[in-house]
Amino acid sequence: MFDRLKKIIIILFVFIFAYILGLNIYMIINKTIISLLITCLLIISFYYINKKINIEKFKKFELFTLIIGFILFLIFGYFGKVGLRWDYGIVIKSSFNYITNISKEIEYFGRYPNNLSLYLITNIICKIISFIYPKFNIDILHGTTIILNVIILSISFYLLVLLTRKIMSKKDSFLIFLMMILFIPLFMYTSIFYTDTIGLFLNMLSFYIFYLFEEEKNIKNKKIYMIILTFLIVLGFKLKATNSFLFIAIIMYYLLNKEYKKVFYSFIPLIIFYLVFSLVIKISYPISNSEYDKYKFPYLSWIAMSLDQRYSGGYSKEFVESLIKTGNYNDKVNYSKNYINDWTSKNGINGLLKKVFIGKQLRTWTNPTLHSAYYLGKSPVDKSFIQKTFIKKGKYFKYYYSFISGCWLFILIGSFISGFSSYIKNNKYILISQICLIGIFIFLTFWECNSRYIYSFLPFIFISSIYGYKNLFNALNNRKK
Repeated sequence: MFDRLKKIIIILFVFIFAYILGLNIYMIINKTIISLLITCLLIISFYYINKKINIEKFKKFELFTLIIGFILFLIFGYFGKVGLRWDYGIVIKSSFNYITNISKEIEYFGRYPNNLSLYLITNIICKIISFIYPKFNIDILHGTTIILNVIILSISFYLLVLLTRKIMSKKDSFLIFLMMILFIPLFMYTSIFYTDTIGLFLNMLSFYIFYLFEEEKNIKNKKIYMIILTFLIVLGFKLKATNSFLFIAIIMYYLLNKEYKKVFYSFIPLIIFYLVFSLVIKISYPISNSEYDKYKFPYLSWIAMSLDQRYSGGYSKEFVESLIKTGNYNDKVNYSKNYINDWTSKNGINGLLKKVFIGKQLRTWTNPTLHSAYYLGKSPVDKSFIQKTFIKKGKYFKYYYSFISGCWLFILIGSFISGFSSYIKNNKYILISQICLIGIFIFLTFWECNSRYIYSFLPFIFISSIYGYKNLFNALNNRKK
């Protein structure tokens, strides 16, 4: 039963990534066909690196990757600094204003309560800074958040290299190190302390703790790891709901494998932490029911918003402005329902399918910069080499875009191949990664979509891609013998 259901999941994964690959190839052919050559060169290069390199002699390899990762994140964090704009800027400025002026942004957090957890984290940062340096200003707070991003992303970088070595080999950990360095969008969000970067860190840390839990033999230590894991999962969920996909994937794996005790014992601390976190948020930032009724957006509105023809499934300012004018929460629900009904009546089933499976998927999965070129270009602080090269209006952006399109296709091909590898040979960590990727694909198919939302799932994409190439290269080498 387990094998049959596992194979169904893997087949679904293969179909999803075959579709994503097809969309990316279509876009490359129409935009920058040289990217196909870059993809081929990367595959050939990785094959020969895998065949020739002897990384076993490099004793301090993991430490080396941590240092290199830290330097790269620091460079991109410093030179890619942007002004405090959109949601991430609002959260940081709200924390600063609350600490200094005791003012609250009830309307914003009533409308987007998912950002309350991030707000409380930045509040803690503010209090620590004000204790050390009472005359601090918002620029110091902004700089501190960038440094924190550098630290947590460097740790994530290091943990992914370390985990790859543990579940595959040291040679594979070197390949994933190279893959991450080549994929520049990984570093592009370093200056933006938001749920995407923290979400990536929590996903990666949770994944590594899960590995420690699974490999640990001591019962007492296993309980400690499970408590830490569920704490991180709940914190991740409160920051970004999609971070729950890792826990869902783990539970699915346990159920398929008939490990029911692990399911039971994982839910106990999970529920406790969820209740505690909810209570802390409610006490720390009380928002009344009447304020929620006035400001909160229903979940249905995000689905309705994704149908707006002007934005290919993304955030629609015009839709939000219309929604705000409708009235209370129930009025917003009715407005969203009517919007969906009117849209489907006007465009029909064919229009809906085209919107969901072409328009939204193109926006989500075929932007190789993960939308970083847009966000870093909105309010750049300095005209650095990063701004000249990696944002849309940059002088050298077209060259960067051609390279990163080829690199993104290279990564996706590896993930696609990993589906066939998983079908033949079971690796629970890769299977869980693939279930996470199925989850984010389905979620963004129906929700308001943005390629930036993939960022926190990059560890799962990288590790599945390297697993795919590992098995492909091994098969090629065995065939030659």
